[in-house]
Amino acid sequence: MIFFYLLILALPLTHHPLLLQTFGEVTVIKYLGVACILPCIFRVAARHSFPPIFRTGPAVGFLLFFMSVSFSHFFHGGEFSLAESAFTVSLSWLLLFFVTPVMVDTLSRLRWVLVVGIGSVAFASL
Repeated sequence: MIFFYLLILALPLTHHPLLLQTFGEVTVIKYLGVACILPCIFRVAARHSFPPIFRTGPAVGFLLFFMSVSFSHFFHGGEFSLAESAFTVSLSWLLLFFVTPVMVDTLSRLRWVLVVGIGSVAFASL
């Protein structure tokens, strides 16, 4: 959960020099995202079900949007690359959409995520 809090803390800091560092083609924020995905997979496997939010209309619409972006990217000759592209940005949003409901499953975790999010936006605006 600490990696998820760090990810939420880092999201508004788009021009921070530490977060813009790349190792290979991948930025630090994407490494934080990968560190968040692994516990999510274990949590979903332990529960044997996805959160109910994934059965809603907006969730299905977002998945259809991601599939259309992916199809458009690869249909028009785009290659799979970890560098910034429309596909990579869409994939990052899809993974964040998966990680958030799995990790934020109690009211206390929601409060902490909101506190971290508000604090990170306040820090970024200084």
